[in-house]
Amino acid sequence: MAAALPTDESGDLRAVGVADLDDLRVFLGEADLTLHGIDSDTVQLWIERAADGRIVGSTGFELSEDGAHALIRSVAVADGRRTRGIGTRLARFALDEAARSGAARAWLFSRRSGPFWQRLGFVGADRDELTAALPNAQQVRRFSETGQLEHEVAWSRPLGDAFERLTAIAVEATADLEERTGRRWRLGGQVTGGRQGGVWELRPESQQSAVPAAPVVLKVASDPAWSSQVVRAAAAVRTVRRAGYPTPSWVHVGSTSAGLGYQVQERFDGRPVSDVTASEATELIRVVESQRGLDPDPDRCWSDFVVEQLTDQAGDLIAAAEWIGPAGNDLVRRCRLLAAECGTVPWPRDDMVHGDFRPANVLFHDGGVQAVVDIEAIGSGTRAVDYATLLSHESIAPGAVTMLVGAGIRAAGSAVFGACVAFAYLDLVRFSVGRAPDRRDDVDRTVALLSDRAAVVMATIARAEGAGLSHRG
Repeated sequence: MAAALPTDESGDLRAVGVADLDDLRVFLGEADLTLHGIDSDTVQLWIERAADGRIVGSTGFELSEDGAHALIRSVAVADGRRTRGIGTRLARFALDEAARSGAARAWLFSRRSGPFWQRLGFVGADRDELTAALPNAQQVRRFSETGQLEHEVAWSRPLGDAFERLTAIAVEATADLEERTGRRWRLGGQVTGGRQGGVWELRPESQQSAVPAAPVVLKVASDPAWSSQVVRAAAAVRTVRRAGYPTPSWVHVGSTSAGLGYQVQERFDGRPVSDVTASEATELIRVVESQRGLDPDPDRCWSDFVVEQLTDQAGDLIAAAEWIGPAGNDLVRRCRLLAAECGTVPWPRDDMVHGDFRPANVLFHDGGVQAVVDIEAIGSGTRAVDYATLLSHESIAPGAVTMLVGAGIRAAGSAVFGACVAFAYLDLVRFSVGRAPDRRDDVDRTVALLSDRAAVVMATIARAEGAGLSHRG
């Protein structure tokens, strides 16, 4: 039986039946929301009716085939009832029901209501990742068929215990920050952040000025083992910022009583790109090349780490890919070839390495890079690591792939760069399998992409070697 939600009018929130569909189509049409698929068995919808029978509220979601994801949809409030918290209550109902159904992450499309969803913990998401998580959802299929998908804006947030735990850490970090700084801070909505932590808007409260202080960003770590690196990274961030590297300044760094690290940084308003064309590749290369010779933390050397992973720890690194089966074995074979000279050539050690240099962590504005974020894994080594990580992104134009491979070869030589690619690809598969071993379709898709991309990288390296361009430039 569907759950019921008390309202401020005479109706309750009730599951949509066949007799409700015509009224619901009219209601959602007036709210300018998608009607496609509301009669599908895969879509779960609820409505509120007023005493006179009018629909005055709706909410719902659709689960992915594996049940791990929920696409929130059809959240609407009638005119005259808005700005009273009813929309928030309806949205929370859908989120709670999705979590009770077993979903671990919620997604949605919204071009106009971003601030509303941010207050509920949603962050801007990669549209391609949404479609990969919910390829058969009614909205995804409809938007893909009509060409509307490329104009949509995706949002996402964890569900259940994971989200609640991150929120509790953010509250504790804010309290610690207040004790350290001697001033009050107001925790706002969640904003875009990395997978391993949570990010919130934070605003210092001031009694001395009528002008509100500019918001900053609070980022917390959920893993105690990672927290020490968050604190350590502060010095490296200061080093690269002094050299002009475009990453936000860290205003405060600390840890909670439970030993979970956090940092407060200035906020930038750019957005990541989903598709890397030659234009974006040019800007990304410009940023990575600015890392040359920065050497921010010589005792944390990515070159040493990658070599160790590909030699002494190779069995662990390739196990996840081999577990996938034939496609994984193809990827392993190509990565072995890419890394064949890993231990026999000298590795550069004096560049800055971001450690997670993906398009999702680069904010663009007016066609240029505004800021590089999620920099906690920063260290020294070869910037070829970051070129290799970039090349694991799904949507890169062929010309942009060639540009990034060429830049990687020039940064460290073909042998080192090839080994970096092998590590980046196998490590991504290991992460994907460890995060969601039951989502085989997603992991299989990732492995197939990386295997094909590895073949392209190998061919591009071979052409460079044939032209005598395989050494570090």
